[in-house]
Amino acid sequence: MSSPIAKLSKNILDRLLVRVHQAGSHRHRVGILGDELCALIHERDVPVRRGLDIGCGDMSMTRALQQKLMDSLWHGVDLYPLPDKLRDDSAWKGYSRFDGQSLPFPDAHFDVALLCDVLHHADESVRTALFAEALRVAGLILVKDHFEYGLYSRTMLRAMDLLGNYGYGVSVPDHYFTPDTFRQLVCRAGGSIISLRVGLRLYEHLGPLKYLLRPTWHFLAVIEKDASVSWSGARPEETRRV
Repeated sequence: MSSPIAKLSKNILDRLLVRVHQAGSHRHRVGILGDELCALIHERDVPVRRGLDIGCGDMSMTRALQQKLMDSLWHGVDLYPLPDKLRDDSAWKGYSRFDGQSLPFPDAHFDVALLCDVLHHADESVRTALFAEALRVAGLILVKDHFEYGLYSRTMLRAMDLLGNYGYGVSVPDHYFTPDTFRQLVCRAGGSIISLRVGLRLYEHLGPLKYLLRPTWHFLAVIEKDASVSWSGARPEETRRV
């Protein structure tokens, strides 16, 4: 998720991009994804007392999930130090900084962990370790991310990422997951894909633009730890079909 504390000093272009993104996409997206993520949790029939939002950005999704799952307590982590002026702001309650790879929590401390449009921004050299850490600290992992299918989808996804992240100082990736590369990541980290849903209608409110932006570029995955394998180089012989 986009983080307003990633780049504290913003120029005119940054502020314009942030304003356009907030008005045209961000709030709408948080509402839809919050409902979809809660539905996935309810489908698994998993009691959620503690949840972790990894790469929480502005914590809007963290707060949305806590409001929708009223008996749960959610914590958010991201790469950026919290400015002094925000330390007493209730909107940032439950936020802490981490190094982007190691999560400072005990094993199985959370019932659910979320990686929402985070993995494609993580450097490929740390993705597996980060995912393995998520599996270590939570019993269930929810992932929202992108699939690319060629030059057109990759170009349009990069354009959307530019609009949604450039103003916040967050880098735009050169490419995105394919179904195969995502499965390989989960497998390397020692996870098993329980369900994979491709196709989210996040653009219906954008008028003619919705015809250029495809639902199949977005996916939601539910992942659990595979007890038969660890992430450090070992891989299971086969993954569960979804």
